[in-house]
Amino acid sequence: MTTHQFLIKSCECHLGDDDNATWSTSDIEQWCRDFISDCSLHFPRVLDQTINCSDTHDYDLQPGFLDVISVEYPDGSDPPGS
Repeated sequence: MTTHQFLIKSCECHLGDDDNATWSTSDIEQWCRDFISDCSLHFPRVLDQTINCSDTHDYDLQPGFLDVISVEYPDGSDPPGS
């Protein structure tokens, strides 16, 4: 796994600025953090969660929740009628 410091040093090398004459380490570090944050929006972590739907239809969502991809009922069950 790539460490944050390795990523910064790799960026400095690719920029041809190993001695930070043009860009400071803090600038490069912020660009790396911005990039990681942006990638997280485009390629979010997908979670699979089972919720007991006994007597409520309102659920608290995790911080950072973006979207529901699918909702499924247990095998052999039908959706409730309205």
